[in-house]
Amino acid sequence: MRMLRAVLSLALALLVTGPMAVFGAPLACACSCAARTTAEYVADADLVVQAEVRSRAQLPATSKEWPQQAEFEMAVTQIHKGETSGLVKVRTADNGASCGLEVTVGQTVLLFATKDGDQWTASLCGGTSALGTERADEALRELGPGRVVTPPPALPTPEVAEPERNWAPAITVAVIALVVVAAGLVLQRRGQARKGRR
Repeated sequence: MRMLRAVLSLALALLVTGPMAVFGAPLACACSCAARTTAEYVADADLVVQAEVRSRAQLPATSKEWPQQAEFEMAVTQIHKGETSGLVKVRTADNGASCGLEVTVGQTVLLFATKDGDQWTASLCGGTSALGTERADEALRELGPGRVVTPPPALPTPEVAEPERNWAPAITVAVIALVVVAAGLVLQRRGQARKGRR
């Protein structure tokens, strides 16, 4: 029994630390945003607009950009701060766990973006939210009416490039679980054999 407990303890440790050892980081991490006011979001943003999300594309991974990036194309309908054309492209981390924008194609959002060189960027912690949510409604009350922009015609069928799934972590966990089960069965049979000899 002691040996069985030791094997199970080791297997449990491998289940917890195995993926980290293989991939060098936890499988997922949560994005934590500090509570801020609308005035603070506006002050930090170079661009505040109402816009319809037209498309999303995952950008090729590079060693210089971590986490991996996604790019949203949005049709601007009203401008509250800054200057832009009727169509704006915004880069962000490719998932919410890395503080990327959590918006979907077809949504109309209140976008808070900053300028990085010649590229607009935004994050989950920057104030961007879908219209109709409490945060967006509160921000619009403070911002007042914006300057109306005529957005470009909508594309016939906007396409969303889905991120590729990485199955390696799940496979690693499954292999470790199989090893744990096999080791438990072997030790159980040995224990039964010893009892039978007695």
